[in-house]
Parts: sequence; C-alpha cells; structure tokens
Amino acid sequence: MTQAVKAELKTWAVRSVLWDHRAPSEVADHLGVSPQSVWNWQRAFLDAGEAALVPSGAGSHHLRDDGLRAENRRLRASLTNATAVLTVWREHSKLVLPSFDRLEAIRAEAALTGPRFASLLGISRRRYLEELRRRLQPETAVTRPLSGPPGAGTGH
Repeated sequence: MTQAVKAELKTWAVRSVLWDHRAPSEVADHLGVSPQSVWNWQRAFLDAGEAALVPSGAGSHHLRDDGLRAENRRLRASLTNATAVLTVWREHSKLVLPSFDRLEAIRAEAALTGPRFASLLGISRRRYLEELRRRLQPETAVTRPLSGPPGAGTGH
C-alpha cells in the first residue's frame, strides 16, 4: 500500500467519524486497524488538519498542498463571514440597522448568500427576500383597486 493511499484511508477514516458520525471501532474494523489508531488519526487531524495525516515522504507533497489549499479556502470563507458579521455589528451598534442598500453592499462584499446573511442579521430569510424583491421592483407598478376579486360585478 502506497503512502498516498494510506493517507487517503486515514482521511476517510477521520471524516467517517467526524462527519458521518460513525463509531471509531466500526471504522477501525472496516480498515483492519485498531480503534486506537483511528482515535490517534482523529486527534492529529483536529490538532493540525489534513496535513497531519499525510506522511512526510517525497510523493506526498501534492496531497499536503491540496489539503492546505482546501483548509485555506475554508479559513478565507470563515474570515469573510466574520468580517461581514463585524461590519453589521459595527453598523448595528448605532442602535439602528444600516439602510438596506448598505446591508446589501456588505452582503455582496462578503459574497454571502441572502439566506445566510439574513440569519446573521437575525431576521427571517423570507423578510430579507421580500425586502430585496421590493427594492428590485420598478416604481411604476400597476396597482389594483381593493374593491373585490377581478371580474366580480355589482350583481345588478
């Protein structure tokens, strides 16, 4: 078994435990290793990321680089999210939320989805999307009188 395959199996084992909520003993039985090995891999992963599971041999550089790139992307996304939250809180500390246009600029700068940004603001997704639709509608919308359903006559 090559070092790259061993690293992939370790990564699979750790992800099975952490993300798929499988028991370490179940994963260990599947791989034919001890449960302690799975626990050790999990601890190493939590301490140093996926790079800890890749051996330091010459053929493993691309796996380690890929792992670092993935972790870098995740950390950048988290930082962007935190920056958006901080910006909103700074604006909110004035006891009034900033204008919707300002909020939308913050959301766009952080590259967050509308629903995620709404949850950061503490408002419902529906309320946020309704406000967004209202802002995007043209001002010259045709309004209907409130007299009754269309086509209903007076009955005479």
